[in-house]
Amino acid sequence: MNNDHTLSNPTIDISSYSFMSKPIGTSKDNIICLTEDGFSKPIGTFDKSNRIAELTTSLKDKILIINMSNFDLLGNNYSIQSDFSETLIFICENLQNIVIDSIDFISNSTCIELFKSNKNITIKNCNFTNSKIGLLSLESENLTICNNSFFNIHHGITLVGCNNTCINCNSFFENIIATYLYKSNINTNIITNIYNDCIEGITLYKDNNLNKIYKNTFKSNILFSMNFGIRLFYGNGYNIISENLIIHNNSIIKKSEDNNKLYFIGIYFENNFNILNEISNNKIIVKNNNYELKGSSSIDVRLYGIAIFSDHSQIEIFNNHIAISNNKFNILGSEKQNVLITNIFMKNNYKNRIYSNTCHTIKNKILFSENNISVLISSINIDKQNSSLIIKNNQLFILKNILIPSANQNIFYSLIISPIIVCLENTNIDIINNNIEMNFNTLGINSAIFVNKSNFGINVLNNFVSNLDGHAIVLNEDNIANTVQYNRLENITGLGICLLNSNHSNIIKDNFMKNIKSTSLLLSIYNLSNIISNNYFENNYRSIYILPFNNQYNTINYNKFNNNNNNLLVSSNLNNYIFENLVKLKNDNLKVYDS
Repeated sequence: MNNDHTLSNPTIDISSYSFMSKPIGTSKDNIICLTEDGFSKPIGTFDKSNRIAELTTSLKDKILIINMSNFDLLGNNYSIQSDFSETLIFICENLQNIVIDSIDFISNSTCIELFKSNKNITIKNCNFTNSKIGLLSLESENLTICNNSFFNIHHGITLVGCNNTCINCNSFFENIIATYLYKSNINTNIITNIYNDCIEGITLYKDNNLNKIYKNTFKSNILFSMNFGIRLFYGNGYNIISENLIIHNNSIIKKSEDNNKLYFIGIYFENNFNILNEISNNKIIVKNNNYELKGSSSIDVRLYGIAIFSDHSQIEIFNNHIAISNNKFNILGSEKQNVLITNIFMKNNYKNRIYSNTCHTIKNKILFSENNISVLISSINIDKQNSSLIIKNNQLFILKNILIPSANQNIFYSLIISPIIVCLENTNIDIINNNIEMNFNTLGINSAIFVNKSNFGINVLNNFVSNLDGHAIVLNEDNIANTVQYNRLENITGLGICLLNSNHSNIIKDNFMKNIKSTSLLLSIYNLSNIISNNYFENNYRSIYILPFNNQYNTINYNKFNNNNNNLLVSSNLNNYIFENLVKLKNDNLKVYDS
């Protein structure tokens, strides 16, 4: 199979196909018609009373044109093949109640083509091999495509403007796009199909609505530059993607290219206006893969469970189980190296909800030998310019991931490990009641919830973070009017809550912090007008620490301190408001010191 696929465009442009009322460019000697009078050449029989037509021989370089309704065509496992014909079977328009059963197809072009306005057509028990398009249907309805096999096909099944189609129990092997809904298909049920080593399993391109994709299995041991299980491209709505199993595992992949890219995305939305879709109860597993990548200019590796790019809204993502585990990356000899591993990714979206998902990122190993590398590992990555999202009730685990640099001390590497990261210019994001575990990862910045830069109205509420090797909640830079409230942080080796640089008018309130070995709540540099109130601190090394670097006009009040080594450290030279805090047991110290 050729790897001529790109991220932004399908391989074959269906709009370039001319749907004619009958095939053109074929001599009359090579055309066989099936009408009420039977076959026009002696290739089979037609029982008119029982409405059964049967092939009695295989066909080579012929086209079978069907122009009658209400019959079954039994192929008896004979083959129809051609290196020259545009179409092997052409079904004319306005026909109905046709069954095509048990035929083997091999074609350099299209195997079966249904013209407009056909109804109640069934294609079953057929084999499609080494062809550009297996089945192509235009503006037909009530189609059933079942128990077929598609091997080494560019586009296995392609539907254009069809209604009420059922695609079930088919097998697709090494297709470029196995099942392709191209424009304005409604109420398509894609059920219990098997997709093996396809570049794209199922793709919906433009204005496909009210379709269901469920209980399909996608398996891939071969990875091309870009692979997708399910892909929605531009303006699809009210679709349900549920109970699918997507697996990429046990592969050994070696690639050496100038600009070396390797992308795997289980479920992928791109290019605007996919609205009111549901992604639920899917299982996406990427595990036990070994990638060795070389490239003189750049290497870019991205593994996503679910990725939602560019201006989509009201997408419900819930009850999915996503695991990216036990993968090994050997990155060699490139000027710039980038590795991004994330279970759920979202960029420039609004009013989406991510809830009750389970995400595991465990025991991945990244080895690199030369030059610069940037690594980001996350469970939920809210990239930039998202608004009005809800991230709720998720179970997030990032454990035992390893980055191993070479002995070259001049190498620069950037590593962030964060179950939830909110990157840049996001507004009104609710992060509520998530359970987070992050432990035994090596190197880099490890933070359970990392709010990076220039975010507004981020609400971090009721999350439980425990047994954490790293920091719990970090507001990095220029984050304004965010709320961190009702969170429970326990057994943390790093910081509990940290405001790093120029974070203003944030509310840190009603949080519970216990057994934090570093500082429970730290204000680092130039944080202004924040409210720190009604928090509870117990058995911590240092509870609140405000560094003497222009952290001013902050209000610290009504906090409770119980049995901490240090309760409050703040410079007397700063203009902060400290009052009505309560200390119990151990060191009754609210220390205001001279900087």
